[in-house]
Amino acid sequence: MTKKLVRTIAVPMVFLLVSLGNAQNPDWIHIHGLIGQGYLKTTDNNYFMNTKDGSLEFNEIAVNFTVRLTPKLRGGLQLFSRDFGPNGNNDIFLDWGYLDYLWRDYLGLRAGKIKRPAGFYNTVRDMDALRTFVLLPQGVYNESMRDFTMSAQGASVYGNISLGLAGDLEYEAYYGVSNMDPDLTFTKELFLNIADDMGKGISQQMAATGGMPPGSVLSPRVVDPVLEMEHSEAVSVIWNTPLDGLRLGATRMLGKTSQSATFDFRLLMGGTTLTQITVPFESSLKFNGLDTYSAEYIWKNLTLGGEYMVTDGEITTDGQVMGYRKEQAYYGQAAYRFTKWLEIGSYYSVTYPDSEDKEGDRFKATGRPDYLAWQKDMCLTLRFDLNERWLVKCETHFMDGAGQLSPTLNPDGFKQNWQLYTVKTSIIF
Repeated sequence: MTKKLVRTIAVPMVFLLVSLGNAQNPDWIHIHGLIGQGYLKTTDNNYFMNTKDGSLEFNEIAVNFTVRLTPKLRGGLQLFSRDFGPNGNNDIFLDWGYLDYLWRDYLGLRAGKIKRPAGFYNTVRDMDALRTFVLLPQGVYNESMRDFTMSAQGASVYGNISLGLAGDLEYEAYYGVSNMDPDLTFTKELFLNIADDMGKGISQQMAATGGMPPGSVLSPRVVDPVLEMEHSEAVSVIWNTPLDGLRLGATRMLGKTSQSATFDFRLLMGGTTLTQITVPFESSLKFNGLDTYSAEYIWKNLTLGGEYMVTDGEITTDGQVMGYRKEQAYYGQAAYRFTKWLEIGSYYSVTYPDSEDKEGDRFKATGRPDYLAWQKDMCLTLRFDLNERWLVKCETHFMDGAGQLSPTLNPDGFKQNWQLYTVKTSIIF
């Protein structure tokens, strides 16, 4: 969302909510937010940004407003700004904003720009004080896709159903659409990879027909890239079991994304353009299932948890099924609060961008390293709560593999074993 659109829509919504709240009861207005600044440094490989040299391009500011308009109707929105390497660049946008009507405990309705129910932590990933870690496990909660996966324009029904002695059941079912910012790293990488694959095919055809002189290079350029979620539907269920502190959850998402662009390929020799080829491109990805299974157990000061995510997608180009997208990611985590001011946490996360090639055989067949097929992350975190509104987190990641790394950010290749160090401080109000 552009700054102009934020000014013309979001800001008037703030004043409307505050005015309505004042008309009812000033105590019904709640304003909260956070200011966070982080630092990332890697020993090898650039991760999300130029981290080998260390980067301060890791900050966020959020301000949210909620108003209870009637005993059953409330409204709210959050303005959000962040810088995460090439993502965000401190632009202000509407993170979420909706009306919420709770008719009964077992049935409510939300409409507007709503948070996506995905796993246990997607809807609270902007609340730094509610989690131990600086970075959530990236196989399940990819930070470069946060602005796309956090929320969508649509509506949902939700509620809490009592199961008596068996505990209770929270549920939410939603339908929504959303667009991906073409400047996001994920979007750029997607179209660059498509252009690279398409360019290899064109080069082979030209070489076979003698149309590619020795020493010439085919250079691609992406024009007007568009990536949008045409529709997505999800159902999330969380069972709060009779065992105090234990909850189990499952989320299933279906949907379809479409992507289109124009690729300009220039045949260059010595800086001179010999010829130019323009190729329009349209494709779609149908999610037959994006499933997340979650578990969490809290006992006194100890928190244990884990999630497993699997993706089954079908890629179609020009009406023809061209391939499948099958991903897998999972992690286990533990955290213990020793004092009011000190908490220690750890998780081990594994990500396979292609769950049918976990050993990297397809990469080895083309002369590339097999460790591009996975990324394994052992994380250790220290959290210091300096007071109830100010916290500092120090985190170390021991990495094996490069399955989530950007070739654009690492033009000289990758290292298999590397470390990531992060420090972040946040003020919550």
